Amino acid sequence: MTTSSIQEFSHTVFAPDGMNMAYLLEYLCLAFRYLQHIRSFLKLVCTILFIKKP
Repeated sequence: MTTSSIQEFSHTVFAPDGMNMAYLLEYLCLAFRYLQHIRSFLKLVCTILFIKKP
């Protein structure tokens, strides 16, 4: 891999205007929030199941 192709690749992944990076950060924040919701939802389900057990 030549230096120029590496530079092109980095420009493709990390766009100079920062749009790709901003999109990636926003996606990561959304994924993290989503995982937190799943965790709290599973806790709620486990609590309900545990309470319903005789």
